[in-house]
Amino acid sequence: MAIEHFSQNMLLKNPLLIRYWFYTGPVTGYGVTAFSLDDAKNLLFIKYGLPAHALEEIEGIIEDVDLQTLNISHVRRNMGPPNFRGVWYPRFNLSEPIQQIYQL
Repeated sequence: MAIEHFSQNMLLKNPLLIRYWFYTGPVTGYGVTAFSLDDAKNLLFIKYGLPAHALEEIEGIIEDVDLQTLNISHVRRNMGPPNFRGVWYPRFNLSEPIQQIYQL
């Protein structure tokens, strides 16, 4: 009972966090969970080091995105956990920032 209760609570999203989808095409984009739009942009471009030219590719932003609307065969199968602050698509929130991965 205690383990079940603990695991259920771990899946709950902090009510202060917002899921954002920065779309770059019909089925592509970046998924970020953050406290604000500015926080989401900082996670993408500063913490995880997305190149500046990626900003030009963004066609729009969906705030509080419904995950069920995202492409199941590509995005949803390959995303990280969206319940925690970080970039969940691509799955950066389960790894180190890009600079450390590629030693930029």
